[in-house]
Amino acid sequence: MNAKRSAIILINIAVFAGAGLVFYWLLHGGRLTVIPDDADTNHHTDAIVTVQVGSIARSTVHRIVTAYGQIEPSPAAKSQPAASVNVAVPGAQLVTDVACVEGQHVDAGQILFHLDSRAADAQAAEAQTLKTAAQDAVDALADAQTVPQWVIAAAKWERDSAQAALDRAHAQQQWCTVTAPISGMVTTVNIRAGQVADAATPAVEIVDLDRLVAALDVPGFDARLLRPGQSVTVEISSPPGNSVATQGATTEPSVSLGSIVRVDPAANADTGMVSTDVALAASSGLRPGQFVRGQIDVETHADCLVVPADAIVTDADLGPRIALITDSHRAYFQSVEIGIRQGDLVEIHALPDAAPLTEGERIAIKGAYALPPAGCNIVEADR
Repeated sequence: MNAKRSAIILINIAVFAGAGLVFYWLLHGGRLTVIPDDADTNHHTDAIVTVQVGSIARSTVHRIVTAYGQIEPSPAAKSQPAASVNVAVPGAQLVTDVACVEGQHVDAGQILFHLDSRAADAQAAEAQTLKTAAQDAVDALADAQTVPQWVIAAAKWERDSAQAALDRAHAQQQWCTVTAPISGMVTTVNIRAGQVADAATPAVEIVDLDRLVAALDVPGFDARLLRPGQSVTVEISSPPGNSVATQGATTEPSVSLGSIVRVDPAANADTGMVSTDVALAASSGLRPGQFVRGQIDVETHADCLVVPADAIVTDADLGPRIALITDSHRAYFQSVEIGIRQGDLVEIHALPDAAPLTEGERIAIKGAYALPPAGCNIVEADR
């Protein structure tokens, strides 16, 4: 009996031992032999990860600051007037005729409209008569031999006063013919013939479309990077909520080049934005009021090493890294310093104590985040 019980116990032990071996075999992928760590310094694991493979390239990258704003006429500068002028009448006066229409190009000095000049003409005629009489009196006294000098001086004073009155009357006549102070396009006409215009309402607005600026609002933390003369790419942005293109209209954005001419020294207290004016070329084709986006080139790095943004693996402790791929289809991480990012390209630099990076080195792009920290074997995925 004892012998039979011992045999049963031994059989149970054998069964449990066999089950344990089978479980271990399944757990280790069907292998009962433990593979030792790889001998290289990266200590690759036996995992295999599928990644998309690319390479380190050379390129020129730009640090871009994006800002939004509107097209506006250029403000007045030291050497030229403002590009937008509101022409008003000097007082409540009758408009006799209007010589311009909205959308018309006018040159500086071209007549815009006439005001009723009857009162000014009458004053000018009266002043001319008085001046002529005063001049005749002075001429008559000049031929006399016994006239006191104070009488001659009084006559000359009367003549000069009459001349001043005549000059004022001529000025009143000139104000009745209103001309364009600058060359440009007539954008607004608020008067009609026969209407009494007043000084509170601009009669005609003129904008020089060859002198426009993009008034951009730049976030305050980016404003420190701005300098006059920096290049800016300006493109039209669709108004908020307008996502449907007009039938038959082109969907390509209108792009223009400009340069910064002014950076406001103070930020807006409510928005934290800094106003920046970008001068546009005369041939930009843009119009005041259009909503635009500006791409400001604040820094350029030429001929530097770049990788796709997906190739950068960020670790809170180890910082940014890329996965280099060896000829034996193994990947291992190398820490890098990050420079300028432009679009999908990121500038990289090798750390001072690390091996240098070279153009053309193969790297893991998509799938790099799946690599274990110690690196592993990889399989290249189809693109």
